[in-house]
Amino acid sequence: MVTPARTVVEQFIKGWEGLDHNKIVETISEENTVLIWGTDADEVWRSRTQFALAVDEQISAFDQPRYTWAPGDPLEFVESSSGVVAGTLRVEFVVDQSPVQVEMRSTFFVQEQQGEWRIAHAHFSTAEPGRVVNY
Repeated sequence: MVTPARTVVEQFIKGWEGLDHNKIVETISEENTVLIWGTDADEVWRSRTQFALAVDEQISAFDQPRYTWAPGDPLEFVESSSGVVAGTLRVEFVVDQSPVQVEMRSTFFVQEQQGEWRIAHAHFSTAEPGRVVNY
């Protein structure tokens, strides 16, 4: 059974795969407690608005993104109106006509807010040194 927490995370991923700004951003909470940590040191967003601006920059930096969960992932922990979805996302994309592959350790905290499930917190990290994609 797919949980509502997993459903919103999959919508987030599908938004990235489609390079669709609106589909990505609509999965993020509008509450003022949003916190998203990206793979790079300067990637910290504390609101849906801040994250939306970064999405514009990021989707212009790469093409053809594909996301797949590592075998056995994601793990899901859902209780009532909140949950965690976590695992390793294998990401492939093209930058300057060159293929890039990276594994992102990914954790999403998801909450039901006014009848809709939204991502309230996300944290991504890689074992790769330096910036994964320059934008």
